[in-house]
Amino acid sequence: MVKGRRRRQARLWVLCYHAVCDTPRPVEDFCFLSAGRFEEHMRGLSRSRYDVLALDAALAAQARGELERETVAITFDDGYRNNLTVAGPILERFGFPATLFVTTGFIDSEKLLWPNRILQAVQRTALTSLYWRDHDFPLVDKRDKSAANARLQAAAKSLSPQDPGAIAEEIEHALEVPVNPSTAPGTDFTMVSSAEIAAARHKGIFQFGAHTVTHPILSALDQKALETEIAGSVESLRRLNGGECVGFAYPNGRSQDFDARAIAILRKLGINHAVATNAQPNTAGSDAFRLGRFAIGASDTWSILRWKLRKASVKSRLSRLGSNRRRSQRHL
Repeated sequence: MVKGRRRRQARLWVLCYHAVCDTPRPVEDFCFLSAGRFEEHMRGLSRSRYDVLALDAALAAQARGELERETVAITFDDGYRNNLTVAGPILERFGFPATLFVTTGFIDSEKLLWPNRILQAVQRTALTSLYWRDHDFPLVDKRDKSAANARLQAAAKSLSPQDPGAIAEEIEHALEVPVNPSTAPGTDFTMVSSAEIAAARHKGIFQFGAHTVTHPILSALDQKALETEIAGSVESLRRLNGGECVGFAYPNGRSQDFDARAIAILRKLGINHAVATNAQPNTAGSDAFRLGRFAIGASDTWSILRWKLRKASVKSRLSRLGSNRRRSQRHL
């Protein structure tokens, strides 16, 4: 090594999964990955140049300057039971840890998250088309239904970000299906129970973080509702998780979906990191409350996942080179 040359610090790449299913989905949804596809990703990681560490361990090592190799952390959002029962055994075979960010209002509940209410409504409707809010939605086959589901979920977030469930109810009525139904035990929509959190914590593969109570878009909430959603989820999880909860995941996770108010509440609660969904790697200098993550979807093969990381790596290096060049020019 040339004397005086600074060693380049390795970067942390955080992957964001949702549900992992052991049977084919009747209607494809970005958030519902097959077990086979998930195992493909884990096998790819095991043969790659990346180390795989738990998120909090990786962040601590990076802060100390001890992250020696490019590192991946695996996370899951929402709190599906299949994260433990389907993804868990796959993770265990490869020796990979993971973090599960839980929407705490659905622990021990048979109710569905609002996006899944829309997905289930689209799956179950007998209609072959929907005209809703001046838009047409064909519903003839699986491809039509998958496209309609994606458009309707996006509409719910846009029309009522503070309460997307209200739009889900409107869509259920329009599709002529039951409103706010319960899910049968053991479906892809089933959420974790308090007993399952306790058992998983003792087993050691999963760590747990908070993901609000009901999954609203945080930047759309007033101060009281914002505090209720964040503090309620953190405090609930700590009660179930031996007093531990140091991480948080913002619902939807784009930069416009949370704000400085949310970060202030998290700091006050003793949370030390929060993850978004801006697709970028994290360095020792990254904002701990705006950590980058890569959303991984149902159709993402290992080749696509690897391409996403490589694309972001090139973009990150070009950005850093541009910043260095601008600093050099200012000193001329």
